[in-house]
Amino acid sequence: HIEHLPPEVLERADAPHQWGKFAEAKAQVLDEFERTYIKAVLKRSNGNVSQAARTSGMDAKNFYQKMKKYRIVASAYKSK
Repeated sequence: HIEHLPPEVLERADAPHQWGKFAEAKAQVLDEFERTYIKAVLKRSNGNVSQAARTSGMDAKNFYQKMKKYRIVASAYKSK
């Protein structure tokens, strides 16, 4: 169900002509999902990457790689 997608994805869902080819559109949506998901799980784990990786069911190395890919810094999600 598309109503569960993040607002930024839903906005583009109304304008697929802006996406180009299917593979490009799919890659863009997947990237946005991964970025949003990583940020959300880090927020829930108070910036603890090991806990976030476990919660997501991902290997910690893979989780770190995705953080690097999207330039996400765990310290930004720690309570102050």
